[in-house]
Amino acid sequence: MKFSPKHMLSLALVLALILTILPTAGNAESRPNADTRAGCTANCHTNNAAFLNADWFNGNIALSDQQIADYVNKLKQYKIKYQFVDVGVLIDSNTASNGSLPAAGYSKLANWIKVSRQTDPNQLIIPALNYGSRAPRVNGVKTPNPNFGTQTFKANLNAAANKLVNTGLQINGSGTFYKADGIHLDIEGFISNDTVLLGTLQYLRDNALASNTNFSQSTPADFGSSPVWSNAFIAQVGAILNQVQPMIYDQMGWGSPIVDAASYQALWTQEVKRYSTALDGTSSKLMPTMPAYEKKTAEDGTVYHDPAVESLYNAAKGLQAAIASPGGANVHGASIFWWSHFAGYHPTVYAPALYQADQSNWLNEWVNHP
Repeated sequence: MKFSPKHMLSLALVLALILTILPTAGNAESRPNADTRAGCTANCHTNNAAFLNADWFNGNIALSDQQIADYVNKLKQYKIKYQFVDVGVLIDSNTASNGSLPAAGYSKLANWIKVSRQTDPNQLIIPALNYGSRAPRVNGVKTPNPNFGTQTFKANLNAAANKLVNTGLQINGSGTFYKADGIHLDIEGFISNDTVLLGTLQYLRDNALASNTNFSQSTPADFGSSPVWSNAFIAQVGAILNQVQPMIYDQMGWGSPIVDAASYQALWTQEVKRYSTALDGTSSKLMPTMPAYEKKTAEDGTVYHDPAVESLYNAAKGLQAAIASPGGANVHGASIFWWSHFAGYHPTVYAPALYQADQSNWLNEWVNHP
C-alpha cells in the first residue's frame, strides 16, 4: 500500500466528526454482529487478513520450505484467514504493456502456495496487485491518469488475474499448477466516484474473475463531510467486489482533526458505520484495515502517521464502537497493514514495544473481543 498525504480540512469539522459516532437508528435484522457475539470470549473475529512482504514472493528474500511454514503458522496463530501477498506493481505506460504485471513479482509464489496449503489449507492466498498512478499530482493538482482503465490496461490486468487464479503457476516452470484463491487490488490515488475504476473492476468481474469469490479492493477513508467516495459509489463498488478494505490510516497532518486517540477512534467508528451502511443491499463484506507500522513524515516535515495516535489499539476501539452502536455495523473481519512489522520481523524499524503491544491488542481488543 502506498502512503499518501491527505487533503486540508478546517478544524470546524472536528465537531461534525465526533457527532457521527452518536447513536443512530438502524436495521437490527441486517446488522447481526453485536447480538450474535455478545457472549463470545474467544475467537470472536477470525475472518481476518494480513498484507505480506513482497520480498517473500519475488525472490529478494530466499525462503526455505520450513521458513514458509513458520510464517504461515504465525499467521494462523493470530487468526489470519486471508493472505494478501504483494506480487508487484502494474505497469503504467502508453504502450502495449500498459496494465500488465511483471512476472518477477510472483516468481516464488507457486512454492509459497504449495507450502502454505500443506501447512494450513484454511488460509486463502490472494495476490495483491498495486497501482499508485491512478491520479498523480500535476502542478499540485490531482489529475486522472489517461493510461488507467484503457482497453489495453484492462486486457493486460485481466490476463494477469487469469494467470494467477485460473491457469496457475508452476514451480520453476514445471510440474503442478498452483492457483491463487482470488485477487486484491490497491489502486491509488483515489478520485471522486471514479467511474473508470468502476469499469475496470466490472471488466475483471465479467471475465477472469466471473466466478471468483475473493475479489477485493483497498478503498479510501475520509474525515471530512464530503468523502471522496460517496455512499452510493461504495454501493456500486460493493456490487462488483466480494470484499472492501477501507484504509483508515495516514489521516493526520495538514489541518486534519485527527490529532489524538479520541479523534482517531471517532474516525474509525464513523467510517466503519458509513461503509457498513453503504454496503447494505450488496453481498460485499467489510474488512477495514488497521495500521501497524512506524511514524511517517512527508517531505515538508508533516507527520501524517504517528503510531502513538493511529495505533492498532485505537483502531480496534473505534471498530468495537461501530459494531456496538445501535444497528451494529456489519463487519466481516479486519486487516493488518503491515504484517512484517506486526509480526516483529523488522524490530529495528518497528520496535518491540510497538509490535508486542499490537500483538496483544489484536488478540484482546479484536480477535477475542465480542
